Amino acid sequence: MLVPEAPDYSELRQKIEALARDRILAAVAIPEKQARYQALDQARQEVLADLGPEAEGRERVAGNLFSDIKKNLVRNLVLTEQR
Repeated sequence: MLVPEAPDYSELRQKIEALARDRILAAVAIPEKQARYQALDQARQEVLADLGPEAEGRERVAGNLFSDIKKNLVRNLVLTEQR
């Protein structure tokens, strides 16, 4: 049985990371949990809006890539800044 090759989203990931990096870092610096989550949700919506037609039909993939980028940024913050 032949397994289909996973699509390559590296270009979309790079664009999302470029758009989202500063927004995510600003949002995770907010000490209040509810405000931080609202800022992260807003950042996600803004990034998807900024992508425009590139994300059309791939909103779920773009959202998952955003979450993955957020996870990696927070992990790096914890490791490098001991937060």
